[in-house]
Amino acid sequence: HIQFAKKWGMKDEICVDDFDPFKIETYIGMIYCAHVEDIPEMKRRLSPYFELQKHRSAHSFDLTLKNTSKALGIEKMVEKLGRSMHDTIAFGDGNNDLEMLKSVGLGIAMGNAVEPCKKAADYITDAIDEHGIVNALKHFELI
Repeated sequence: HIQFAKKWGMKDEICVDDFDPFKIETYIGMIYCAHVEDIPEMKRRLSPYFELQKHRSAHSFDLTLKNTSKALGIEKMVEKLGRSMHDTIAFGDGNNDLEMLKSVGLGIAMGNAVEPCKKAADYITDAIDEHGIVNALKHFELI
């Protein structure tokens, strides 16, 4: 856990080893299992509270609270602004972005995205480290 957090530049205060599911205020998190054989037990214990989306690594997963998603967050914001989902654009690269890419007006997958993400997208741009967001915005003449 410590090595993973240091590798990704995570601050100590955002790394949580213990939580009360009834008091949690975070909507998305990440978990890393040092040993693949621990994954079934992790899934068993966390799946009542979270949706689990596997990263490319066999060891890490995004955790999203049940009954919430990035798509739902965008829908709530659009509603609050009095706009339409047709007016929205989202960029994604991971399994936790699938619902979001399908629900926005224009879903754009990064070139480095997982295959399901690319299939869900309306457009595939370059990888993030190849200026994919800027290139897509130029492609659609938004900048």
